[in-house]
Amino acid sequence: VGRFFTGGNMKTATINWTPERIKKLRLVTRTTQTAFAERVGVGRSAISAWEADTKSPSLTNQAILDKLASWEGLTARILDED
Repeated sequence: VGRFFTGGNMKTATINWTPERIKKLRLVTRTTQTAFAERVGVGRSAISAWEADTKSPSLTNQAILDKLASWEGLTARILDED
């Protein structure tokens, strides 16, 4: 229900999703790890692991992160800015 994007033909990710970029996207969307996880369609522990660099998102989840960033008007360059 809370997911932004599910299923369908997903392209490969266009942004290299580093832990810093994932956290910045979450903070820009003003969501908690739990709420962000619901939007992506994963558990909160996955978001925590991605941000801590102990796990990486799957290609499908990277494509979902791309879509979220696109909807927010964010590019890799913007995500890298302080």
